[in-house]
This record gives sequence, structure tokens and C-alpha cells, in this order.
Amino acid sequence: MEEINKIIYTNGNNEKLYKHFIESCCQELVESGKAYWINSSERTPELHLNTGEVFMLLEEGITRIK
Repeated sequence: MEEINKIIYTNGNNEKLYKHFIESCCQELVESGKAYWINSSERTPELHLNTGEVFMLLEEGITRIK
């Protein structure tokens, strides 16, 4: 799996704040009908946007995989 873009939020004092913010933004996309969640084969949450982009939410950050 090739990494295209990655945002790491485990650096610094505001780790939980950054992680919560990213997860809230993703959930807002789902609630507005612009995306949906899937658990990958590794049981990692993936955010699939209706426009085709796919993001994997990892413990240390979020990675665009497609």
C-alpha cells in the first residue's frame, strides 16, 4: 500500500486534541452523506469519500491511501 499523504498527530502536547479534531471532521463528513466508514482487513477504520479518496485512521495519524 503506497502512502500518498499523511498527517501525524502524535507529536506534541496536544495529541488528544488533534486526534479528536480529525476524527470529528471525518464523522461530520459521514453524517452529511459525503463519506462512509469501513473497517479494513487489518481492522483499521477507513474513511471512504464519495469522490473516491480513501483515508486510513491509524493510532499515530491519518493517511490517504487512495
